[in-house]
Amino acid sequence: MNLAAVASDLFSLTPDEFTAARNAHAADAKGGGDKVLAEQIRRLPKPSSSAWVVNMLVRHRAEQIDGVVELGASLRTAQENLDAKQLRSLSVQRSRLIAAVAQQGRELAQQFGHAASDGAVREVEQTLQAAMADAWAASAVKSGCLLRALSSDGVEPADLAGAVAIPLDVSARPSPADGMPQVRDIRSRSKRGEPDAKAKEARARALMEAQRALDQAERGLEDAASALDDVRNRIAKLAPEREKLLRELDGLEERIGELGTGIAAIDRETRVLERDRRNAERAADDARSEVNEARDRLGGLR
Repeated sequence: MNLAAVASDLFSLTPDEFTAARNAHAADAKGGGDKVLAEQIRRLPKPSSSAWVVNMLVRHRAEQIDGVVELGASLRTAQENLDAKQLRSLSVQRSRLIAAVAQQGRELAQQFGHAASDGAVREVEQTLQAAMADAWAASAVKSGCLLRALSSDGVEPADLAGAVAIPLDVSARPSPADGMPQVRDIRSRSKRGEPDAKAKEARARALMEAQRALDQAERGLEDAASALDDVRNRIAKLAPEREKLLRELDGLEERIGELGTGIAAIDRETRVLERDRRNAERAADDARSEVNEARDRLGGLR
């Protein structure tokens, strides 16, 4: 048993399984008399949610991770050669590949019973971006023992401090010929005094800055388009309800018209009846007077 083998086993587990398995490995090492290894195992931290997703991708979607690393090497070559056309084409592929692999990571997490939050997925995308920009970061990702998300601007080396459970052997760091970001070679040549080194470095920086600005603008456009689609969908969902209410309103207006006609007819009939009532009251008064007069005459005759 060694630390690398234990780490490889632990980082293939789900977050729920990690702590118990780590404690069991530490106990085994201690029981075997290797207290130093037991302490090293005990200190292995649980990876962050995004790092766990990346580790799962490395183990279960290795071909996709290889694709990310290979595309990153092509991008760095295009940056070194200052090939703007190739860089634009590869950058489009990069955005699509990163989004697709991150989505596979979300789905993979669900298969293992753990939902990856939107924030975790964004960190997965950030880590994949770093793996494309920096071959040393790519090595950290491919170790499958990542502890936290990585980030890289493509100019400065990615910060790998505390990022991998088993620190990578610096002596094994990929050389420029193996695909390290060539901007670092430009700096070393500048120090040796090559006439065009500074100009090439400045142009490379400007090219990368412009590409990052374009990527950011494209992401903003995608977000705006998504928001627009959302609003359009909400409007589309409201349209049938509006039509329904309009039909109900038309029905109510028709009913109101019918009721108004009925009320008018009742009012007309009421006026006729009121006239008849007044005539009947006058006739009743006249008849009452005649009855009284007749009674008076009858009383006089008796």
